[in-house]
Amino acid sequence: MREPDRIRHAEPPAAAPPVRRSVAGRLAVAALLLGLVVVVTRLVDVRSALADVPVNAALLRAAMGDAEVAAGNLPATPTGVQARALAAAAQRVGNPTTAEAWLIRGLSDPTSAYLAQFELCRLYWHQGQLARARETCRGSVASADYWLNRGYLADQRSAFDEALAYFEMAAATDPEMTAAWHQLARALFAARRYDEAVLAYERVMALDPTPVVDVYHTLSLSYLALGNPTMARDVLERGLQVYPEQRPYYLNMAETYRAEGDLETADSWYARMLQRWPNDAQAWAARAQTAAEA
Repeated sequence: MREPDRIRHAEPPAAAPPVRRSVAGRLAVAALLLGLVVVVTRLVDVRSALADVPVNAALLRAAMGDAEVAAGNLPATPTGVQARALAAAAQRVGNPTTAEAWLIRGLSDPTSAYLAQFELCRLYWHQGQLARARETCRGSVASADYWLNRGYLADQRSAFDEALAYFEMAAATDPEMTAAWHQLARALFAARRYDEAVLAYERVMALDPTPVVDVYHTLSLSYLALGNPTMARDVLERGLQVYPEQRPYYLNMAETYRAEGDLETADSWYARMLQRWPNDAQAWAARAQTAAEA
């Protein structure tokens, strides 16, 4: 009887507590994973909202910390970041006038006014107010690359009028950007707006004393199209000092004299050209035409 009594009163093994601890651990891991998903989603939303907009890390932290805007406590004088957010909200409900008002208020912020200015320029641009957009963006510099790159994309799509407008924006935004003036000059020449092309090309030469080859060539053609062979020759003489082996310069120089009726000097330039390129068919044809005219 003693041995069965001991067996009857023996305590069972404690297996339940480890099971409870395992369930609690799984719940904790699930909660952490859910929190991670929420954080990643928030970061993706922030990145999407700020796409194509130049912001630095400080402004991004400020935007994420603007809890009072999210709570509906609208500031009387918003920062540039806040103004952009408020303008975007107004745009989503179809109220561009309110969006414009918020962005104009954001221009007074010394830390992020450029962001409100950039959004205001885009607002005017999409409304078709291109001149107003240029004046609003003039000299802001920070967004010049944005407008220049949009011009490149439009040019690749053969949307030449749109590309020209983008290049005008880039040049107005950063008047010291040589690439913007160069692309603008090329677009103006292609549009046969020769007087404006001359101004743009001269601006390129003022910013870069030794510009690329096509600047001298196309600027001389612009002067010729405007009936000013003297200025065309001046440009070509400067170009020949930098690029003496450029055959288009010789052709253009001869054309300046032909435009003035000086066929003898024009022929001398064709002769100089044929000394360098004796098999140049274009030079031979032009020289024959000059001889026929004489």
